[in-house]
Amino acid sequence: LQTSRATALPSALSGIKRPARISMAWASVPPGGHGRVPVPAAAPWSLPVIGLPPALKRLDPALHRMLRPILACIMFSLLTGSFYVWSMLLPSLETSLGVSRTSLSGVASTANVCFTLGTVFGPKLFSHPHLSISGMALFCGWASTAGLLLASVVGVHYLPAMYLGWAAIFAGLLGAAYSLTLKITNSPIFKGYNGLATGIALSFRALGAPIVSPMVVAALATGGGA
Repeated sequence: LQTSRATALPSALSGIKRPARISMAWASVPPGGHGRVPVPAAAPWSLPVIGLPPALKRLDPALHRMLRPILACIMFSLLTGSFYVWSMLLPSLETSLGVSRTSLSGVASTANVCFTLGTVFGPKLFSHPHLSISGMALFCGWASTAGLLLASVVGVHYLPAMYLGWAAIFAGLLGAAYSLTLKITNSPIFKGYNGLATGIALSFRALGAPIVSPMVVAALATGGGA
């Protein structure tokens, strides 16, 4: 009896297909799925698993191609959100410029107008056939930085330079960057996920001021009011 069992067991197991071995690479599940599942990928080590349900095998590879564009949109949204730290600068600006809060409110009002104009006319600029998305992003980033530097170096001593640097250049190009973000998230890059990409990018715009605020506080505390 012992001998017959010893010979029967290997014969029975020989008909069972060996489970596949896959590495622990993870990917997102398309809408309608649940959680995250492992998918095949090359790796020096792997774990044996039982076959996956057919519905979970049909993962959308486009999700992987969307990672870098959505990260770029998030960074742009954080940049536009930093526009709202203006109120934290008012006490130091009143001292360095020797003007009243009323005079500085004109800078904020002009900046809001320029931001709106940048949002409205930015898409017209970006529709130029000879401009690439990366070129537009670099232009908005560097030009808005130049406006901010002008306001930081000259504008703290000369009010018209604050209007030009902060309100016209910095705020105007932030509006253009905002419209560029919407243009990217509604492009074919995120086909099928345009609404989700737009929601993610714009949600980080609200986090811009909270993230930048501690840096502003630290700069002011170390004598960086000017």
